[in-house]
Amino acid sequence: MLSSALLACGGSARGGDDEAAVLIGTRWQLERIQMMDDTEMRPEDPSRYTLELAADGSVAVRADCNRGHGSYRLDGVQLRLGPLALTKMMCPAGSLGDRYAKLLAISASWMIVDGKLAIATAMDSAILFFTPVR
Repeated sequence: MLSSALLACGGSARGGDDEAAVLIGTRWQLERIQMMDDTEMRPEDPSRYTLELAADGSVAVRADCNRGHGSYRLDGVQLRLGPLALTKMMCPAGSLGDRYAKLLAISASWMIVDGKLAIATAMDSAILFFTPVR
């Protein structure tokens, strides 16, 4: 499950109502994607992979050369993103844009770990780690 995978990554994990104030209204940029087969992917330019949840239930996403928006549902530590409407530009070779967008679409839960956002996907296929944009 998410909490055991996150704790194995070496952090103190918290999630829920107290942390929702940090989650919502913060612009997050992707630090890395950790697949459950131990494959790790890091974006060349993290600022091109962002996520921002608004208090009104909307979400804004940047997935490399594509941008989009949609809605989200938050229930405790459960997080469901989408449907997401994204532009369909062809990003450069090596882009994580498509994979990032597909993983966001199957988001399942979230936690704040040492000031970073971690989003786990359905079936524990991946964890996306984000840092806040300052």
